[in-house]
Amino acid sequence: MVIDEEVNGYIAEFFKVLSDPVRIGILKLLKDTKKNATEIQDILDISQSYTSQQLNVLIKAGLLDIERIDNIKTYSVRHNEIFKVLSAVNSMILDIEKEKYAKIKKSDDLDLLV
Repeated sequence: MVIDEEVNGYIAEFFKVLSDPVRIGILKLLKDTKKNATEIQDILDISQSYTSQQLNVLIKAGLLDIERIDNIKTYSVRHNEIFKVLSAVNSMILDIEKEKYAKIKKSDDLDLLV
């Protein structure tokens, strides 16, 4: 198997974009809808500047589209496949946590036998 460092770098950068809970929240908020920055800011209860920073990160990563109507910018998810990625990661995290719990429970059960 050939390890393609360039591709691995792109994948790592992509996951860095998803490493912020607010950015994930923005994506989930925009699933199947469009919202302007003020709506996003109000719903997530974050500052205007932080909202703007996080929207810009998502736009630069190619995950959001901007539509300007008069003087209002609305944001929407560009690639709905992102929700498949988030769902897969969520499922994997749940599986890992179940495994951890099972190991802890087994260890606790063994301690009871001593």
